[in-house]
Amino acid sequence: MIRGASTGRLAPAGRGARHDYSFGPVRSDALADADTDVELRVDGRTIPDLLGGPLEILITPAKRSPERSAMTTDWIETLGRLGVPATRTVLSLGAMTDAVYAREDFDVYPMRIGGVSPFAVTTLYALFHSDNADAGSDDGDDDDDTRANNAMGYGLFDDASADELIERALHETDADRRNALARRAVERVYLDVPVMVTDYPRERWPLDTASWTNYVPDIPAPGSTNLATELLQLRPRG
Repeated sequence: MIRGASTGRLAPAGRGARHDYSFGPVRSDALADADTDVELRVDGRTIPDLLGGPLEILITPAKRSPERSAMTTDWIETLGRLGVPATRTVLSLGAMTDAVYAREDFDVYPMRIGGVSPFAVTTLYALFHSDNADAGSDDGDDDDDTRANNAMGYGLFDDASADELIERALHETDADRRNALARRAVERVYLDVPVMVTDYPRERWPLDTASWTNYVPDIPAPGSTNLATELLQLRPRG
């Protein structure tokens, strides 16, 4: 996920760009060996001007996920060709969790979200509602004790929030209307903040369907399925 609360958020369709994007001569050392002769400007400033350095991509050691490491290398090279200076910082999973969820000190982090609700709405609330963001992380308050699920601070800004849609979905008892609101909330999130889906596993759990009923297979959510919720639906046959 990409932290873009104060710089370079994507512009939702039809609203017009929030920033002026342009290209100019290469100025950043991080692009010295890149296959490009231009560098991206945001409101006339380079990424290092805005962030104090190139876009930093956090990643766990390659031995944990060789495929992700190779993908990140290719991603950084591709960003370089587009004139976006980027670099990687290798951290253990524990160190990355602390950087992301306690200090909110990151540009980009890749972490799988697990144990989320198969019914989407409570997951959206946990991950993208401003109630679950550390408000101090963006007002200069060095609060390293609060660990908030919404590490990006999404919803704390008037021009980027799905709070209203999520709240309406949470209180909607009709399944069709609730699902429609959840779809709109997911669309708003993806338009407002850069979130790249690198994989979307659909896990299957073995079940004796001759003895048990009410099993709903492969219930999708914006992350994964939740075994505990699946189990609560089950009833013995007969």
